[in-house]
Amino acid sequence: MLEVLVVNCLLLINMWLVLVLHGQEHIEPRAIFLNLRYPEIFVNWFRISRLIPDVIMEGLSRKNYAEFFSTLLAVEEIHLEEEMRTHDMELVTMKRRGNHFLSLEVPGLAEKRPSLVYGDYIFAKLVVPYSNDNKTYQGYIHKVDADQIFLKFDDEVHYRHQNKNLYNVSFTYNRTTMRRLYHAINAAANLGPNILFPSKPSLRSAIKLSPLVPINPYINKEQARSVELILSCEGGSPYVIHGLPGTGKTITLVEAILQVYSRRPKAQILVCASSNSAADNVLEKLIDVKGIEMKKSDIFRLNASSRPYEDIKPEFVQFCFFEDMVFKCPPLKALRHYRIIISTYMSAFLLFPEGM
Repeated sequence: MLEVLVVNCLLLINMWLVLVLHGQEHIEPRAIFLNLRYPEIFVNWFRISRLIPDVIMEGLSRKNYAEFFSTLLAVEEIHLEEEMRTHDMELVTMKRRGNHFLSLEVPGLAEKRPSLVYGDYIFAKLVVPYSNDNKTYQGYIHKVDADQIFLKFDDEVHYRHQNKNLYNVSFTYNRTTMRRLYHAINAAANLGPNILFPSKPSLRSAIKLSPLVPINPYINKEQARSVELILSCEGGSPYVIHGLPGTGKTITLVEAILQVYSRRPKAQILVCASSNSAADNVLEKLIDVKGIEMKKSDIFRLNASSRPYEDIKPEFVQFCFFEDMVFKCPPLKALRHYRIIISTYMSAFLLFPEGM
């Protein structure tokens, strides 16, 4: 049994739902994943015309679900690529940082959007007067520190580099996130029509439960009622917990997680948040809870490999899986032993290639 408790984000919730339900199909997800990209014909047309595509004007429907969201993603990618051009620079220098990194000053980086992030690619062309050497070197961003980025290139580039060298540089974003979204949209074709577009409430009757005894004694009546509805499956899922900042959404979510954990011993809970800080906040509240016996070995904090090891609090490391100081997703056999998995929306995709 898989209980899913997620808050916010329509498309990414759809993405996770598609991948989980589709995960039992016999496919090669990694092979498909690497080939996902928007069609060049559409890109050329949109860049010239700047017209809103017909499928977007029609609005979302069962028939055009894949085309609708694929088109939106294609437009988003075009926009991102154009915005990345604001970071292009000419005749700049890079400083050697040890034997493995170069650093580059990017004025105003912290204020620009989109900002450069770990994993984005850089293309650097050495400017040599009166030379026909047009070779462009590709590297990636290893770290972002205010208006300075640390870069990793092939060993040859680091060996030949001199701090006085001048480069023309440009950037492009890492497409991993977009590939995951395209993958989820394509997988939606295998779902029944009532998954993404239910026409009527579920006929499943509500589950009769004993009166709720809050684990957190400080939750109010409204929060307790929300948890009761979730536990009883009354009205059908998904349940949306909403409210202004500071109104207790996270407290309600954590109480629901704890109640499911204690009442349904065979349940597995996937908790998705919009950012690493939000996911870490949920983890912190779970491990600090009193009044319930919870095994630490039942909790797993899933992290993307791109997250720096030093970015996570030392007390959270015991809940993570990593090799050589790099976060990874454990194999399916290990994943099945966890009862609570905490992740960001995007990192939750890592469960799919493992077969979960």
